[in-house]
Amino acid sequence: MRQKLEKFAYMVLGALIALFGYMFGTMNSGNLDAQLETPVVDKIVCRQLEVINSQGKTLAILGEEARIGATSILRIYDAGRQLPAIDLLNGDTGGAVFVYGKDGELGVVLDNDAVGGTVAAIGKDSKGSARLRNDGVGGVVSIGRKDGKVGVFLRNDGAGGYVSVYGKDGNSGVHLGNDENSGIVALCGDDGKPGIGLDSDAFGGTLTVAGKDGKGGVVLYNDDTGGGVVVENKLGKPRGSLP
Repeated sequence: MRQKLEKFAYMVLGALIALFGYMFGTMNSGNLDAQLETPVVDKIVCRQLEVINSQGKTLAILGEEARIGATSILRIYDAGRQLPAIDLLNGDTGGAVFVYGKDGELGVVLDNDAVGGTVAAIGKDSKGSARLRNDGVGGVVSIGRKDGKVGVFLRNDGAGGYVSVYGKDGNSGVHLGNDENSGIVALCGDDGKPGIGLDSDAFGGTLTVAGKDGKGGVVLYNDDTGGGVVVENKLGKPRGSLP
């Protein structure tokens, strides 16, 4: 009889221990539904955060990128090629957005700094481009050719504006300018020096036809005293004039 009572007492003690264990676990961890909920973290402190896909390939990186002078950067990757697709940057002077092509080369730039902003579209292999820039003085449009040389350049500032269209050699071209005093048209040869120039100001106008080296030629002018013609030699010295 005594052995049966001892056995029954051990069974009761075991049941009480199991009950207390279950109650203690429920109070500390909540019910089953609560345990299955996604944990919420109020704050994460780190120097760099990387997001990967199910194959372990990088999708995005948030952090610092000192090599391009940015204090912070969000880079989104082309997961298949593991090349950058988009960069969002923030630095000491402003922010920027870089968009890359499928080969990882820079294609589009949007930039804002303390002076103004820039929008640029860059051709394949970094050849050829179109840029729009606004700064504290005015606006600029620059169109580059595949050889890297400027093809068209437009500038507007507080005094006026000018347009330059360059030839294939990057030297010859046509230049049109206007400011608060006068207007200018210049046709330049392959040496970059003006061959024909037209100038107009408050007193009148001038037409200059120069030699190949920019010296010598004919100058026709009109001012407040009248008109005239000057013929110069290769040294730029007058050989004759009218009147």
